[in-house]
Amino acid sequence: MHLCKPRKDGCMIKYDVQNAIINEMTPFLDEEQLYQLKLALIKQLHGLNIIEEETALSTRVDDNIQYLERFRNEMKVNNMSPKTISQYYRSARNLLEYVDKNFRDITYDDVIYYFAMFSQRKGNNGKCVSKRSMDTQRKHAKAFFNWCVENEYIEKNPFTKFKKIKYEKMKKDTLSNAEIVMLRDACENAEELALIDFLLSTGVRVSECCAMNIKDIDFLNGRVKIYGEKTRKWRTVFLDAAAQKHLKEYLDVRPESDEDAVFVNKRKPHRRAGSHKVEDITKSVGKRAGIEKKCTVHLFRRTLATTLYKKGMALKDIAQILGNSVDILEKEYIIIDDCDIESNYKRCVA
Repeated sequence: MHLCKPRKDGCMIKYDVQNAIINEMTPFLDEEQLYQLKLALIKQLHGLNIIEEETALSTRVDDNIQYLERFRNEMKVNNMSPKTISQYYRSARNLLEYVDKNFRDITYDDVIYYFAMFSQRKGNNGKCVSKRSMDTQRKHAKAFFNWCVENEYIEKNPFTKFKKIKYEKMKKDTLSNAEIVMLRDACENAEELALIDFLLSTGVRVSECCAMNIKDIDFLNGRVKIYGEKTRKWRTVFLDAAAQKHLKEYLDVRPESDEDAVFVNKRKPHRRAGSHKVEDITKSVGKRAGIEKKCTVHLFRRTLATTLYKKGMALKDIAQILGNSVDILEKEYIIIDDCDIESNYKRCVA
């Protein structure tokens, strides 16, 4: 189905756009729906001229990298984690490169166009990018333009009218007592058992687990010094009896390494283990145990937070242990079901 082009050359672009839209939607609509789309396009675009935007690169495009680097350096000065800095930098850079314009010239329409294209990208699993991922990209890219406004490089943030992308929140799980027993039983060596109990006892992030050194462990008092990935500060976490016992047993058989890292790779020269190895262990043990939940390090973190809360620990103390703010703790980590609410109510009114 094609729209007839008018004789006036000045309107040719508009009808090219209309035809392009109809052609793109043809696989998804039947004849009647295509006809209604054609009428809607004619009605909405009547009296309007579409002028093709100049695609030649601005002479200022080359300084995008310069200002992105300034943005990255300021994040470093503000003591943000390397992972966070990389995410914010990459999101802003990807938008600028895709739209192929100078950051000063980016418009709201450019933002809409970029995210429309971004939503159609497919990952390794063949599925389109999730709305959750899109909203994360939105937040990160917007931060760059907020910074530009604050520093008076631009007057208005093109993301101002671009609202938060709504998505269905994933169900947040925790491990039950029975599942914790199943995990321990599924461990096949000292390293796996030490890691599982360490995560259950401390709730540390995967990067913090990898960065931990043997010298940071105080077995006498059951404490570990952890350098917070998010806060960029040291904090203390605590080892329960099982974690202490299994960490000691693991360190007795840990491969010799020039590094002081607690968890190391199996292959020589036994370098510090990375996040992939730690996550692979927790997921493998979870699969072996027959647990349907995705056994990520974050699941152990959420389990500890919820367990401590249910046992009466103050939120500010839990936040201190996990290295989070109370607000994030309540929003992302504490899982309270209806049965908990009912039992708490009955206890309070009894």
